Amino acid sequence: MMRLISTIAVTFAAALCAGCPTQSPAPTTLTVTEKDAGQAVQLAVGGNLVVNLNGNVSTGYNWEVRAVDAAVIKPTGSSYKQNDAPPGMVGVPGVQSLAFVAVASGQTTLQLAYSRPWEKGAAPAQTFQISVSVK
Repeated sequence: MMRLISTIAVTFAAALCAGCPTQSPAPTTLTVTEKDAGQAVQLAVGGNLVVNLNGNVSTGYNWEVRAVDAAVIKPTGSSYKQNDAPPGMVGVPGVQSLAFVAVASGQTTLQLAYSRPWEKGAAPAQTFQISVSVK
């Protein structure tokens, strides 16, 4: 009798949960900085990659994507945040954030260059590179 009650209880609980919506985990965000240059990183499909690099847009320099397989990780935007400084101070450096989303399994090398867009053919002042694996 006890066994029958246990079986009914388990069946009832399973039936109740069968209609419950399942929530997939939120995509994770991996943030890398200059210290991660040359490293290999891994993302899951749907995951986000944020690259935070020091810069100073007031000098005309900007971090730009030089190479990436957009079929693996797709650029989604860039923003810049100036470091705290006294009011009226000019030429204050900050951090440029470049965002990407992992769109498919695969591997790519992400290459960034810190350069002035109008200086065609000039070597970048700095470069940044990481290997990205998406599973």
